[in-house]
Amino acid sequence: YYAHTRQFAREHAATGTADVALVFCNGVGPHYGVDAVTRDRLAFAARLHAAGAVSAVAGIGGHWRQNLPGGARMRDFLLKQGVPAEAAFADRSSYDTLTNIDESLRMAGEAGWQEALVISSPLHAYRILSLLKRYDRSGRVWRVRTFTPPDRSGLYHTWREAHHEWLAWAVYLILPEETFRDVMRYRRTSD
Repeated sequence: YYAHTRQFAREHAATGTADVALVFCNGVGPHYGVDAVTRDRLAFAARLHAAGAVSAVAGIGGHWRQNLPGGARMRDFLLKQGVPAEAAFADRSSYDTLTNIDESLRMAGEAGWQEALVISSPLHAYRILSLLKRYDRSGRVWRVRTFTPPDRSGLYHTWREAHHEWLAWAVYLILPEETFRDVMRYRRTSD
């Protein structure tokens, strides 16, 4: 894991640093309000920051009814990992991939980020990249590099995540966007 991180940081440094690592929440858990996979992603991003491969780190997502201050909890975890306060960010309110994209684009616009490193699972990263290309109407150059830290969750998690991602993509393609957003808002934020 650590050797993999150092190797990636060296390869990335050869092409220059990214403005930000966008760390997408995997799920809600009891420790700092995020699950173990999200904590691994955040710790990985903190190591990239320490290696100089990214200038800032932003926690994206996790604002579900069980965990409304999810972004703040991700930022707190980054601070505990040694990321300085001025380089640790968190979104305000996103709870699904579409609102993750909304918040990522809002934050990029406010901070002036031009290149982002997306840290998520492979299938989620694919969906993120597709949505970023669709929704970024700013005219700015949005360069994204994807990387997924090694997943310690095993075969069941991989199987479950593949089915979840393809189901989410299919439902998004079938339903009108506003209906999809309403369903996700209700599912993730209502009691």
